[in-house]
Amino acid sequence: MRHLLGLATLLAFFATLSHGLIDDFVQRAGTRFVISREDECENFYFTGTNNYYLMLRAADELGRCEVVEVLDKSQELGINVIRTWGFSEGPLEWRSLQPAPGEYDEATWRGMDFVLDEASKRGIRMLIAFGNYWQHFGGTDQYNRWAWQAGNGTCNGEFACRDEFFTNPYTRQMYKNHIQTMISRKNSINGRLYRDDPTIFGWNLMNEPRSYSDLYTITRETTSGLVYNISSNSGDALQDWIEDMAGFVKSIDPVHLLTVGEEGFFGSSTPLYLYANPGPWATLEGVDFVRNHQAKGIDFASMHVYVDQWLCTEEGKDREGQMGFFKNWVDVHQQAAEEDLQMPVILEEFGGKVGDNKRYDIFKEAFDGQYVSQQRGGSFGGVLFWILYHSHYFPLDKFGGGYGQYLPAPSEQYEEVEMMLRSHSARTKELNAQQIDSSVCLFEPPVPSGKGCHSLDVSMHVGGMPWVCLPGESGDVGFCSKKTQAEDLYQNPPNEWKGTFSGLDAPFNTIEVVVLGDIKNSGKAPVNLKGGWIVIPFSRGVHTKIEGEWTRIEDPNERFVLHCWTVAQYASGVEWSQNGNLCGDGVELSFTEHAWPKGTKSDRGLKIEFTKSVILQPGDSIHGHGGEGNIMISITDNKCQDSEREECEERLDVSSMQAWARGEDVTLNYYNVPAAMSCPKSPAPPTPPKKKPGCDHPWRACPLKKLPEPLGELKPLISKGKSYSRGQSKAIEGLSSEASQYYVSGEVFLTGSSSKISRGQKKNLKGGELWDAGDVLVDPTDAPNPGEERSDHISKGVQAALVLKYNADGVEMRQVVGASDTPDNEWTRIRGVVEIPNGATQVEMFVEVPLRDVGVDMRNVEVRQPSLLSMDESEKYDPCQIDPELGPDAVYVFEPTESMTVDVHLCSRGYGQGLRIYKDGSEEVRTDNECSRSDDVNDFEMAAGSKYTFVVDGFHGYPYGSFRGGRGIQIKRKDGAPFQGFDFAPTAKRRDEFVRAEGASFYKGCEPYYYVGANTWNLMDTARYTSLWWAVDERLDEMKSQGLTVGRTWAFSLGTGDDEEGRKQRLHLAAGKYDETVFQALDYALDAAGKRDMKLLLALEDYWLSIDRYLEWSEGAGSRNDFYTEWDIRQMYKEHIKTIVNRKNSINGVLYREDPTILAWNLMNEPRCTGCGWAISAWVEEMSLYMKAIDPNHMVTIGEEGFYSSTCERVWLNPGAGIRRTGIGSSPWALQEGQDFLANHQSENIDFATVHAWPDNWISFADYSPWHSNENFDYKYDGDVWKEKLEYMELWIGAHLEDAKKLGKPVIVEEFGKAIPAEKLFEEAGPRALREGESTAGDLAVRDAFFKSVYDLVEESASSGGPALGSNFWVLYRESCGECYKDPYIVHQGHNSTMELVRNHSWNMRGATEGRPMSCPADLSTWDEDGELFEGKKLAKKKPIKVSSLLSKEKAEGPPAKRKGETEGPAQSKPSGEKAAPPPTSNLPKEDTNEDAGKSPTGGSPDVQEGSSSAPDVPRTEGSENQSEQQQAAVETKGESMTVDSKIKLVPSAKSRSKPKTKARRATVGKL
Repeated sequence: MRHLLGLATLLAFFATLSHGLIDDFVQRAGTRFVISREDECENFYFTGTNNYYLMLRAADELGRCEVVEVLDKSQELGINVIRTWGFSEGPLEWRSLQPAPGEYDEATWRGMDFVLDEASKRGIRMLIAFGNYWQHFGGTDQYNRWAWQAGNGTCNGEFACRDEFFTNPYTRQMYKNHIQTMISRKNSINGRLYRDDPTIFGWNLMNEPRSYSDLYTITRETTSGLVYNISSNSGDALQDWIEDMAGFVKSIDPVHLLTVGEEGFFGSSTPLYLYANPGPWATLEGVDFVRNHQAKGIDFASMHVYVDQWLCTEEGKDREGQMGFFKNWVDVHQQAAEEDLQMPVILEEFGGKVGDNKRYDIFKEAFDGQYVSQQRGGSFGGVLFWILYHSHYFPLDKFGGGYGQYLPAPSEQYEEVEMMLRSHSARTKELNAQQIDSSVCLFEPPVPSGKGCHSLDVSMHVGGMPWVCLPGESGDVGFCSKKTQAEDLYQNPPNEWKGTFSGLDAPFNTIEVVVLGDIKNSGKAPVNLKGGWIVIPFSRGVHTKIEGEWTRIEDPNERFVLHCWTVAQYASGVEWSQNGNLCGDGVELSFTEHAWPKGTKSDRGLKIEFTKSVILQPGDSIHGHGGEGNIMISITDNKCQDSEREECEERLDVSSMQAWARGEDVTLNYYNVPAAMSCPKSPAPPTPPKKKPGCDHPWRACPLKKLPEPLGELKPLISKGKSYSRGQSKAIEGLSSEASQYYVSGEVFLTGSSSKISRGQKKNLKGGELWDAGDVLVDPTDAPNPGEERSDHISKGVQAALVLKYNADGVEMRQVVGASDTPDNEWTRIRGVVEIPNGATQVEMFVEVPLRDVGVDMRNVEVRQPSLLSMDESEKYDPCQIDPELGPDAVYVFEPTESMTVDVHLCSRGYGQGLRIYKDGSEEVRTDNECSRSDDVNDFEMAAGSKYTFVVDGFHGYPYGSFRGGRGIQIKRKDGAPFQGFDFAPTAKRRDEFVRAEGASFYKGCEPYYYVGANTWNLMDTARYTSLWWAVDERLDEMKSQGLTVGRTWAFSLGTGDDEEGRKQRLHLAAGKYDETVFQALDYALDAAGKRDMKLLLALEDYWLSIDRYLEWSEGAGSRNDFYTEWDIRQMYKEHIKTIVNRKNSINGVLYREDPTILAWNLMNEPRCTGCGWAISAWVEEMSLYMKAIDPNHMVTIGEEGFYSSTCERVWLNPGAGIRRTGIGSSPWALQEGQDFLANHQSENIDFATVHAWPDNWISFADYSPWHSNENFDYKYDGDVWKEKLEYMELWIGAHLEDAKKLGKPVIVEEFGKAIPAEKLFEEAGPRALREGESTAGDLAVRDAFFKSVYDLVEESASSGGPALGSNFWVLYRESCGECYKDPYIVHQGHNSTMELVRNHSWNMRGATEGRPMSCPADLSTWDEDGELFEGKKLAKKKPIKVSSLLSKEKAEGPPAKRKGETEGPAQSKPSGEKAAPPPTSNLPKEDTNEDAGKSPTGGSPDVQEGSSSAPDVPRTEGSENQSEQQQAAVETKGESMTVDSKIKLVPSAKSRSKPKTKARRATVGKL
């Protein structure tokens, strides 16, 4: 019963009603949400959205304007429920609600007060999450960190030990404290306790909880020797936590609805639904939809769905597959909610990405699905899309997934969703209004269609016959053999077949499901079974192969074969059959045809029907031959009959069948699913009488006539030690009455912290060492998650925060000024900008350290107005970047010597930062005034001789959790001159010689541009010896003669050899230190290429062998992944870029940034960041912007391989994803490498896209017979493995060409290659030796097919106006290159057939761009390195000339003639007069001696590289060409020894075409 509030509280409550606040709670009646008012009851089906940041934005006045606009828009659209976060934990989180355990920021609390009050006035209810599983805004990691810091936990906040949160009593108690504080909060605006506020629709226990605490892996070995793993996760730890928290919430708030907040993956408790999961990974997340929501206290269920993130399998590669999954996911959860849980379910999160052509369909499917459910009174209670944003948040949506719906709608895609929202919410409310009656609050659970059988006990068990040589069965299992026709196996099955009957787990994979058990008459009278039936529930799902992937079977009667073995009647205690075998004569078997929502779960499955009189006397039973433990019935896949079993690809899962029932009172079976039964002589079950509205009905929603008693003062439930240390506060006095913005700095000194920051030992639930992800074929982190930040940063010390506290209007406020890694026994300066309201009192400063028992001291605290800072005291200006030590704050001081007009851009849009500009101490500009917020200041006049102070101010922390914040401002002069050395206009000198990107085309001057190129990586390392300059000239001449106009080469050096000493002889010797001799080598290469009218694509760095030295130079980098995140490394890299770009060529005097010989810059060769794609994304944004700021003349691209990660339509194409094989057995290594082809290349400062293709590395180095193969790939061309690789390469490149077209940018196939078959692929002998059918070196037919295919794809795209306009094969060497013959990818002049393909491709590409329009560059001036203006020179307008006319003469003459001595086909005869190339060596470089050598799919050697995968690999060699020549040259350079520098790669494929044509024509696979 509910009780009356205290009089004062009650009066305050009713007073709020006059302001139009919501005054009725939403409750549930069975599977529906309802609102009960006296004797009336109304259904509450709703339309909703998510907006997680409402509380945080409302914590300050400016943000409240945005919140009001979001609420107003929601009301206009008909949205009546919004889900939001009720948490932000940690001292350095953005607008932190709970900076320390049990300590709260009142300003942030008041933000939630404001949200609830304003939402209530608009009739909008809030669904509030107590916490977050993910790290964003603190989450479980912060609770673990607090526990560890207080000495009450072993997890220090790392991801790997995250799930200690669910099992540690200390973290549980802290979480309960937060829940209690939230529920007992009194709204500072309307006086309501949150517990008593019906504006709150309900609570989420947590956003998207998962748990790997119970994850374990068993290693199994097949009889063929294949070792693989079977993984399982019971989810017990998460279930226990849910039950504990749900009970606690209900003990203090019995009124509001409660749900878990999970994504809704199905677990082992309900095998009937496993087929609906998005992949095998989902079963390992510890989530169990039905079991989790059966916890006492849970009122309704939740599901989330993101098809473009989850369904990264072949099923999800297209719209049809993704939409089919979406619909089934929603339907299955409704079915489970109605048949298992008997509670409502909401689609709590779903979305479609902007720009995705499925966006409209996804929203429509969700809305229509709910409306259909509402029409039949079903369980689908509400839909909440992700996410409704204010327009100020637009720039951050790419970090939130691209799902945002904005106000106002910025495009047609947004508008059509808005229209749909309005329509759906209107029809939902209309239907709710039509169903207002007291009976609406009544709910009668559905019952199975069977009439019940009073005296029968049915005990059906399921088992299975193992797959023939089933992987996982040990070799000594005697029955692991092909099924025999002998019936004795069925009459006397092995114990292992019997599954649950023997007390064993049901076999996971079987070739045949078997049904055992008995039907017994336990009554006192005979029973005639004629007309009776039993239904055994069946999932209609089967496993694909051995990985646990499920597929949905639409028609089981068509797909499966039912076998009736022995169904016989036995008298009690007598070993004989009374009526003989009833199979085919008295028993009929079938699968019921009707599907959900018809009937109940128990009505759908295998139906056993008795068609003749079978009289069971008391004690008699029906079972299999000889005993109840023997087989009655079995089921096989009709695709897996005896003759096909060894080729059969699918297995049945025994656990998908379930049936246990007893007489009239149904008992639950092994999996808690009852069977439907009917006996003709049994009476129908009694119909429950209709109950009048009232609380005695088990599914009745009680009317809320009385409110519960006030909670009163609640004491904190935790008393164990603190998790932080604080220094003594220092009062701040003498603040200005006119200013509110201050620059604060202070020095901090710590003692005793160094011994407390070592990593805590991480344990799992069972107390053992945390499981090693390397032992699991699917690392749980492979599963989709919101791109969390993980780092191996080596801290200089604990992070200390300088904190400001003050009293404003009687409320204590808190701001973090700044934070810094602070080592022991050193004074460390911390600084930042804060806003202190005029009139604030009790202003004080203190230092806070997130460790207990640390000595803290502070000195030299200064509080000044920012405009008083001098230039020397201000920050160094760097476009769009702020030192992370400053967080979101920076002060820049400029004293211009000449007047100028500038545009100022606030780069950190969406972060809540503001910009103020002071001129000579007086405020001139403010971007965050009242409710207006601007990101740009245009046409700002800066006068010579004045002092200008630009102040960027924001709240500490990241608004979207993991993404690196703290971005600053970008200032550009209107006249195109550089500002502080950045952002000047492109050069006008030789403007028509630079190549630029416009849309999906390249242009040089006014004409369309294309190229045919090669990778010739070592030009600089060759030219480091002046005695070898001739070799550079010769290679460039050979390239030009073959029509190769662009060479891709390294602008970094790999040294003079592959040993440690040789590698040290680089260009970049130390931070800021360079070898001038090597730099002059690059000067020579550029000059030589320019003289030949050729261009070079320069890669600035290399992931594989070159970036490690940055880690050595860094104080904080702990791994390669930190290259992208560490501030000192990023600054070093920018300085390196600046050095390269501003280099003046020592030979021709041209600045690199003004040299049109450079086609473009690669930011890096093949950047990867294992498990941290967010880092690469941020790094690309930062570095591309910086590059454009100092070199506006050249194009910039990334240089990545092109792996996919954010779009499931493409992820399934990744190498390692397994095109035809999906599931646990496929190692998705490429998905984890941090690249995201689409997202990375969308950056506005990236001019064109790149793709690399290496099917040799990614699939197999064998061209024939898969002896050196990837076991996770299903080969379908038998021994012709090259066809497999060719087909894959075409799919891979073709997908990237399509996606580049969507991006609207050009794309080049920047690396592709094909290994030449050799006698051995490695120096080691053994299993990798040449096998039968493998060609020896010299046979180029297969390699040529791959080249031909790439060229066809490029030509076809270019000729149709597509984006493919260039390619660079790997790798070109001079014919007399010496040791380069060790490189399996070698291409040289002597490869006549390959060179003919190159020349023909060059010829064809001339006509391929014929239809593109001409476009001239803008008429711009430029500035030289001394800041002097060059006179802008207009380019002469050229008369448009058709490309066809330019080529007419050449076409008449035909393609270039063959070189003398060349022959058709693969023959390798050499031109007369040339030195014959030496025969290929049989000893190729060792895997660990070359850059990329032994490169596994993840890039490193299979044994030692980080993030490596088990996929095979072989070297692509870099450095071998020059070895013998460099050995000669070494005599002239103090005898430096030279060794092979090689590189390994995996290769692509190609298609054949008979003769060169102007327009590309595709050929069929296999023609050579």
